Amino acid sequence: MNHFQWLDNPNRVNPPDDDYVFEQEMQPSIDEIVNTLKDPIILWEAMSVDGFTGPFTGPVVGIFEHKQNAIAQENLESALVQAVAEKDFNSLGELVFDQLTTYAERIIEHRS
Repeated sequence: MNHFQWLDNPNRVNPPDDDYVFEQEMQPSIDEIVNTLKDPIILWEAMSVDGFTGPFTGPVVGIFEHKQNAIAQENLESALVQAVAEKDFNSLGELVFDQLTTYAERIIEHRS
């Protein structure tokens, strides 16, 4: 089961010129993300601290990686509280959307 949309030319022998375009081609579609989030367990995990994705997602072994992830989590918590305090629904929506989609992408990647 292929979860990714490959728009690349199979006859091309050189690497793509634009890494960003190549990475975007490998991302799950929004339909796959939505279907993943339809599972209530995954949805609520994504809304919890389990859904947080720090800058270091691989095997985090060093103190630097742990600290950077902790700082990123504190920044997210602060941004969420500030958005609620200011009734900034656009920012709040962007933060929640980002957390939900990033978590769903991790689930899709893990399943494949």
